[in-house]
Amino acid sequence: LARARAHAQRSALGRARRALARAPPAQRIRAPGRWESTGDELIRFHDRKGHDFCLGPTHEEAFTELVARTPLTRNAFPLRLYQIGTKFRDELRPRFGLLRCREFVMKDLYTFDLDESLARETYAAVSDAYARIL
Repeated sequence: LARARAHAQRSALGRARRALARAPPAQRIRAPGRWESTGDELIRFHDRKGHDFCLGPTHEEAFTELVARTPLTRNAFPLRLYQIGTKFRDELRPRFGLLRCREFVMKDLYTFDLDESLARETYAAVSDAYARIL
């Protein structure tokens, strides 16, 4: 019941669901500096050719890259993308009251707006949707 209610609220917001790679290439994580700054929380590995990868702690970089590469008109905004997937982190201490260990399921919502006032409208709409889910 809660899942159905959450899906209905996400759909009402006009969000599009996307599925992304669980093990992004290192260059996607390196670009914003997260590869170096994250430390041991980031589970890293190499493929057989020696290329660096990690188990994705988030998909912020992937969604930002996707939107940056996609030709969009003003009519495409506000753009609201989400994904529900397995994330991987190896955290030593709780964040926001939660201790997330290696693998957990997380719903991420990424919104793209034309200006700050429209971003505030999106924030209010999303906050209202979450209140209706609860």
